[in-house]
Amino acid sequence: MLPVTPDTTLDELLSAYPEAARVFVKHGMACVGCTMARFDTVGQAAVEYGLDIAPFMQEIAHLCGLNTPVPLPRRRRTRIA
Repeated sequence: MLPVTPDTTLDELLSAYPEAARVFVKHGMACVGCTMARFDTVGQAAVEYGLDIAPFMQEIAHLCGLNTPVPLPRRRRTRIA
């Protein structure tokens, strides 16, 4: 079972979980069948389409039957001087 993270390429995701294509189509994303799917990540696609990564990842995990929480990227804290 492939762990799905924001760093997973679209090609890896769709090869391991073809049913995930439904999430992309639902959001009007042209990622399914795109030539850049070999290189772009799930996180990059979400940002490019203006989606919040956390709910998008959870939607993919739910559809693919992944019961474990999806690891999200750590947010960088900025220091205010």
